[in-house]
Amino acid sequence: MKGRANFDDILKNAFVDTYFQPIVSLSDGNVIGYEALSRGPKGTNFYMPTALIAEAKRRNRISDLDVLLRKMALINASKRNILKPLFINIDPIAIYSDDKADNVVRRSRDFGIPPHRVVVEISEQNALCSLESFQSLINSYKSDGFQVAIDNITCNFSNINAISCLSPNYVKISGRFVHQINVNYNINRISELNNVLQIARMIGAKIIAVGVENMDELKILYRMGVDAVQGNFIGAPSKEVSSVSNKALEIIEALKRIDLEESTPAE
Repeated sequence: MKGRANFDDILKNAFVDTYFQPIVSLSDGNVIGYEALSRGPKGTNFYMPTALIAEAKRRNRISDLDVLLRKMALINASKRNILKPLFINIDPIAIYSDDKADNVVRRSRDFGIPPHRVVVEISEQNALCSLESFQSLINSYKSDGFQVAIDNITCNFSNINAISCLSPNYVKISGRFVHQINVNYNINRISELNNVLQIARMIGAKIIAVGVENMDELKILYRMGVDAVQGNFIGAPSKEVSSVSNKALEIIEALKRIDLEESTPAE
């Protein structure tokens, strides 16, 4: 399918693909999970998920799209026998407006994936609208055995307050924020990230920095004590289970060696 695609045909015929991007621990370089990223028909106006979502909202069919994307993510992850935790984005608006969107994720066992291997991602733009509502939603998922991540965090005061209130398992730092840290070693951004790291440690959450695009960003995040990273420099999204880039692994290993040397007393 090339050129302009028909939105109704996409929904009717499930013309969507799932790409998997690795999330890598900075303590040992191992993959701790994969984020499921949805794509429309390649080469069309609906290839990128932003275009699909915008059209779904325009047509008041966001719930239908959400159901399809979550279902295909679970089906494709099961086909590829992904045994690491699967990070799946959900749209709380769709969940509140239609039980079908919620049930797809909660029925993950039907697709061969137990709840403890599913991480439900909620974007901070939605999560901060009504803390009370989202606290109830998060508690509900946790009680059913799922893990929860707050996505797209930018480290301002309201976000930090939300993290402590919502107590997610993972906090994902916005790629835009990661880039700002790297620009002239932005002291304000570094201080803000340190605040988030402290809160995360207090509630037992892991910090994942997303959108890592170069060696300098990776080094800064490692030095700051971020738990894990995700981005094209770490490993590009792929329909198959993609491997971590050798360059990223080499840098992590080199940083670990430096830490070991610095912690070893001189004879």
